[in-house]
Amino acid sequence: MFSIAEKGERDMVVLRHEIIAKWADGRREFRGINLVNYGSTPQDGGFGYSAMAKTVGYPAAIAAKMVLDGMNEFTSFVCQQCLCS
Repeated sequence: MFSIAEKGERDMVVLRHEIIAKWADGRREFRGINLVNYGSTPQDGGFGYSAMAKTVGYPAAIAAKMVLDGMNEFTSFVCQQCLCS
């Protein structure tokens, strides 16, 4: 496997999503969601996948599986412009 990290090093991904939920009664709720993910190495019991590979690859695989299973009606996402208008 190709890696630019030195032996024993691993990468890290930090994500922060800020969500505004607009409820049916008109109230809005602000939520912050944090994700910190570390790459793994065979030495620490992992498969040697980088944090970037895991945070990009897993959601893509889940979405592909959902489409293949016919779950292609995604209704829970609203764009930010829709909330602010």
